[in-house]
Amino acid sequence: SFSSAYFNKGNCFASLNLHNQAIEMYQEYLKLEPDSILGHVYIGESFDKTKDYEQAEAHYIQATEIDSDCVEAWFGLCMVSLNQSEILNAIKFVKKAIELNSTNEHYWLTYGILLKNQELYEEAIGSIKKAIEIDKAVPESWIELADIYYSNNLFEEATDTLRKGYEHNADNAPLLYTLA
Repeated sequence: SFSSAYFNKGNCFASLNLHNQAIEMYQEYLKLEPDSILGHVYIGESFDKTKDYEQAEAHYIQATEIDSDCVEAWFGLCMVSLNQSEILNAIKFVKKAIELNSTNEHYWLTYGILLKNQELYEEAIGSIKKAIEIDKAVPESWIELADIYYSNNLFEEATDTLRKGYEHNADNAPLLYTLA
């Protein structure tokens, strides 16, 4: 169908980081398929990448109005809020994403980083540990956890965390550099 051709072309442009062209294709797609959740999510992502946060937010909201369980849209709203330094909104939206998908380590890590930036260290540690529990092979989680320990003068915990992280990510240069 014509609509899927526009959608697929939009995906191709987006994968090449040609987000303005992707937006044009997604707009054509949404004219034909106005209730497409993925159409709204994907155009939201492209608007976010071009820093048109108002349009990104509008499309993510539209996706949540079509399906209130659209986790990608809630996380998209988190990222749009974060990109505009609206940290409390970002926290609210990532919590909704976690509520809908509690097994996504990236959501837990993002939540932990947001909490860390609010100096809510205990909660941040719990969230980042949850991210690590889900996937030990994500070096950023180990580095963020060690950073919280380090910034709270818990040097032994920070070093132990980096060592454990290195055991699971031996080929990761930034983790090794941080450990050194």
